[in-house]
Amino acid sequence: SSGINAEYGDEIIKLLNQAALTDNTGKLQCLRNVQELLINKDPVLLDNMLLEIIQFHRDNSADVRKFVLGFIEEVCRKDMLLLPKCIDTIVLLLSDPNLQVERRVIQVITALYRDMLLWQIPQRKIPQDMTEAWVHLSHLKGFILEALDAENEGIRTHVIKFIEVLVLCQSLHPTPPEDGSEVCINLIPEDHTTLDRSSLKAEGGVAFQSLVNFTTTQTVTPMNLMTSIGSLTNVAKQRPNFLGPVVQVFESLHANLPPTLSKSQVSSIRKQLKLHATTLFKIVSPFTARLAGLLSDLGATSSEIERIRPKTATESTKRSSEDSGRQKNKRKKVEEDDEDDRPAPPQVVEQDSDKLANVIAEKLTPEMSTELELIGLIELPSS
Repeated sequence: SSGINAEYGDEIIKLLNQAALTDNTGKLQCLRNVQELLINKDPVLLDNMLLEIIQFHRDNSADVRKFVLGFIEEVCRKDMLLLPKCIDTIVLLLSDPNLQVERRVIQVITALYRDMLLWQIPQRKIPQDMTEAWVHLSHLKGFILEALDAENEGIRTHVIKFIEVLVLCQSLHPTPPEDGSEVCINLIPEDHTTLDRSSLKAEGGVAFQSLVNFTTTQTVTPMNLMTSIGSLTNVAKQRPNFLGPVVQVFESLHANLPPTLSKSQVSSIRKQLKLHATTLFKIVSPFTARLAGLLSDLGATSSEIERIRPKTATESTKRSSEDSGRQKNKRKKVEEDDEDDRPAPPQVVEQDSDKLANVIAEKLTPEMSTELELIGLIELPSS
């Protein structure tokens, strides 16, 4: 084992030396090879070699600096105890002059913030360097929240996704998972060493309200609006206590979209509103009637609304029983008609095509539809 470690160690040092002397393309390839060796071949060397790779954050190439950020994200998610060695680099690169690097920093912080919370929750005694790293990460959180007003649309998009994660992590889950796969306020003990449950919950509420305010401004861009609508839907689906305010936002948007949008952009936004309102309508809640009204205003027919209307527990049990009975009758009929294997008439083929269209519509998730709409919006004229 020590022989293998020495072999990999020599190869890593050789690659790092090559990276320091070669052009950007060769440098990235060398660094990717080092990453492969450290993470997948010999993680034992990771702690010792980490700073050797992180030092490339000073490189003139934005692609190299983005690589360093991706490397930091991967190693910290693999071993959160390495975060203290990386946090200063993350702080430094958040103010990078290159917008692509800045966006990548926000993505990395979004992932690490959730994972750092998840790591801390079960800990009864937290090392000093990890406590300090959490303080730095909390300060970075403040900078990112303020960037919701940034001039660059791409930066704002990543801030919206960060707020979505923050709100989900710092709010109450109606039925918290026992396997610890999801972060929520419920999991944080009242007497936790570093996490103040009530403060985090309050901060999550403030962040949610900032997203609501941003979504309903008259100057929001189509792409940011699409992203916000999707994030608000994700929050409302997973945290029902936010469902009411999200429904109100959707109603407000339907009645008062930004005047800067072109007709084609308005049409795209309304399609997204209908899609995401449909997602929320399927949830059993006190807002079913309001969502039904909104869907009707957005062009949904009465039959469409009734087809997706959420069933209560009693109705679901009754429907399951009826479906079971129908299935038995169907099997009996198939057995009786087994010998009569005639080709289906043309109208049946047409009905099957309609069913296929309905299946596709049901399988098309809001996230997939949003991506398709965003791609279309890029090609649309601004007026």
